[in-house]
Amino acid sequence: MKPKLLLWLAFVWSGLLAPGLSGCKTQENTWRDLERAARPTTEDLQQTQFAQIGEIVTVEGTFFVAVQGLVTKGMLAPHGQGKLLLFDSQRRLVKSYSIRTTYPLWCDGSRVYLGGFGDFWDIPLDPRIRGEKEELKGGNVVDFSRGIARPYTTRERKYESSGGIEDDPWHSIQTAH
Repeated sequence: MKPKLLLWLAFVWSGLLAPGLSGCKTQENTWRDLERAARPTTEDLQQTQFAQIGEIVTVEGTFFVAVQGLVTKGMLAPHGQGKLLLFDSQRRLVKSYSIRTTYPLWCDGSRVYLGGFGDFWDIPLDPRIRGEKEELKGGNVVDFSRGIARPYTTRERKYESSGGIEDDPWHSIQTAH
């Protein structure tokens, strides 16, 4: 064969084979790896939902974020639990938070935005929220800017996720006359 033809064939074959040999990760592979890492390790729990909702950036690095729904098996009225899960760049589960009264929707920067106001069993509230009446307690965003071991739930009026009143998320809540 002619040298130019050999060079051209080598170039074409390297382009066809390189993606398969490089171990390229796709979005589907990411979801599969995260879901596998989060599967319940006990026979008492059954996973009912798993959704990758994005990534957060913290002082410790970037983490994949997912939401998981679980139920206790074998009960007449199954008890459910929700989890906010964080995975490292190797797709290992590194942190799990128990959802109490809200639902995570998406991520932006170091924050996870929630569906309305709510809170978590194991994530503290911003001190500015703590003084409100118990039934109104909660935030609309979880901030991980201080790291995954020190998140807090706060309020932000962004993307219309606050569910609050006025433009100020700290505006005192008024009741109807």
